[in-house]
Amino acid sequence: MKTAVVTGGASGIGLAVAERLAGDGAHVAVADFNAEAAAAAADKITAAGGSAMAVAVDVADRGSVDR
Repeated sequence: MKTAVVTGGASGIGLAVAERLAGDGAHVAVADFNAEAAAAAADKITAAGGSAMAVAVDVADRGSVDR
């Protein structure tokens, strides 16, 4: 199984990409600065039969990315 990290994956185009990748069999790390939205997106993907986890990260903040 491949793993994909989708930044901005909690909504919009990022969510659509995350859903598509999960539908194609990838494990998806939904990365977003909004932890609650990322968790909701990961829950939506897993409820549809995909494999996903939420990651709270702000890609504009180097320290957040390093953690």
